[in-house]
Amino acid sequence: MQIITRRLGDNLEVISADAEGVMLRDVREEEWKNFAIMTCPEMTDEERENVVKFCLSQVGRKYDFIGLASFLLYKALQKDGDWFCSELAYIAYKREGHRLQRRIKQDFMSPRDSYISPILRDVIGTRYDW
Repeated sequence: MQIITRRLGDNLEVISADAEGVMLRDVREEEWKNFAIMTCPEMTDEERENVVKFCLSQVGRKYDFIGLASFLLYKALQKDGDWFCSELAYIAYKREGHRLQRRIKQDFMSPRDSYISPILRDVIGTRYDW
């Protein structure tokens, strides 16, 4: 799951966490179909801005490979300060009072859980002003 920071012409600048760590990247419009680009319509502009600021403050952190073991062992494991994508999004939204899933802890938040979150809406194919 990526966090949109802003629109740059036909591209989106997003924050993502993958094996290379937490980073900023540009996603070209023709690549949008490869991503679940979602938003929380109930958030205020200030809350959305705070989510982005928090995620930007995490750029450069390492990927949470230990946290991924949580899924295999079904045991809460996490290296503080390291993130996997859905974990970063979960905490960023939670800090603003929006839980992506009510019954899932951050250690067990998967990209699928983000995608089926009752508070997020897909923005692809819709008109949305980033």
